[in-house]
Amino acid sequence: MSEHACVFFIAGKVGFLKGIDGKGIEVQSRMPEGLAFVIWGNHRPFSNYLRSLPTSMIDVYERSGPVIHDHPVRYWDSMKKVA
Repeated sequence: MSEHACVFFIAGKVGFLKGIDGKGIEVQSRMPEGLAFVIWGNHRPFSNYLRSLPTSMIDVYERSGPVIHDHPVRYWDSMKKVA
């Protein structure tokens, strides 16, 4: 499964770039929560990039790995209780 899909949880506030006339500008508003996403297929280029980011820049947890941190587990457990 790890060759075909990868699940990531990015903690903290996440900002995005949007294009105007082919140039990226930072979106002023940020997501208030963390971001969880699944990559199906060839996830290697993207997952390698996330793993190369400095830890001071963003917290990335790989949910598909054999060992995961408590942070995404607590987050997803709280979502189950609300739903």
